[in-house]
Amino acid sequence: MLKILQSINNQTSLHSAQIIKNFIRDFKIHSTTDTITKSKKKRQMSTTNLFNNNPNTHNNSLLTNPNTPNDPNSLDPRSLTELLDNIALLHNRTALYHRFLQSKVKENIETPTPTSPTSTTKSNDTNSNTSNNTNNTGSTLSSKSTQFYENSEISRSIQELMSHYVVIEEYYMTESIKKAIKLNELNSDQTTSSMIDYIFFILQKCTT
Repeated sequence: MLKILQSINNQTSLHSAQIIKNFIRDFKIHSTTDTITKSKKKRQMSTTNLFNNNPNTHNNSLLTNPNTPNDPNSLDPRSLTELLDNIALLHNRTALYHRFLQSKVKENIETPTPTSPTSTTKSNDTNSNTSNNTNNTGSTLSSKSTQFYENSEISRSIQELMSHYVVIEEYYMTESIKKAIKLNELNSDQTTSSMIDYIFFILQKCTT
């Protein structure tokens, strides 16, 4: 059974990894993360210079200070929503496939093998030894199935994709919160400002 699963995984891994590579290429993931990294470095340098020129300026006020320079080449966080959703969907489908492999291995372990009439006359000690051997074999099968999945091309491809996802999501969350702070409004009939609701919405979206 393990050989069958491994053969299925090899074929699935080959095609799935190619899909992920095409996704990274078509959605220009590398270009997006490079732009984000450069934008963050420029923002850090600009913020440092601004703080050095104004030592009395509090760090938090730099978020809402209108004189804080913006990189014209920086990405609008709203444009990243669809990309983040698609990456999350790919990751969920890959995790679903991994659970499918594990469930098939578990079914194979739990399904008793047909026994011959002679084997039914064995002693309790022999049955106990057989049960122990089955448990050991099951653990070995489960370990091997996890190993050949983790060493597969699909596992490496999804790990690469998720490393980009972390960078993009961090940028999306940070820039969206900065925008919420700058656009903060407080109406007399409201107990909280619009910033609170917007930030909670951003955090909820990033955690789902």
